[in-house]
Amino acid sequence: MLDTQADRQSRRTALVAAEFNRYSTALSETRLADEGSLTEVGEGYTFFWKGLPGSSPRIHGVGFAIRSTLLRLIPETPVAVSERLMTLRIPLMKGRFMTVITLPLSSP
Repeated sequence: MLDTQADRQSRRTALVAAEFNRYSTALSETRLADEGSLTEVGEGYTFFWKGLPGSSPRIHGVGFAIRSTLLRLIPETPVAVSERLMTLRIPLMKGRFMTVITLPLSSP
């Protein structure tokens, strides 16, 4: 069987999908103020967000929701670059990592 570009791309997306399923990581847009994290103990997830300061209009914001039991497997918490960009580094096999980037879906 020939290894075509389409086949390679399909395997890459399958890997990403498998890792999200494995880590139960959800991406989310949020308009919460400031930056922080919140653990919903009864629900089993921890939410990380970055928004504009509390005194500013809540027009931007990004976040990740991660299953709390999986946080110990992730070497670092999500990194908020700005209220429009946040990254999450997920370990793969053989010392490799995948970096997930979240951006707001729309602008006001």
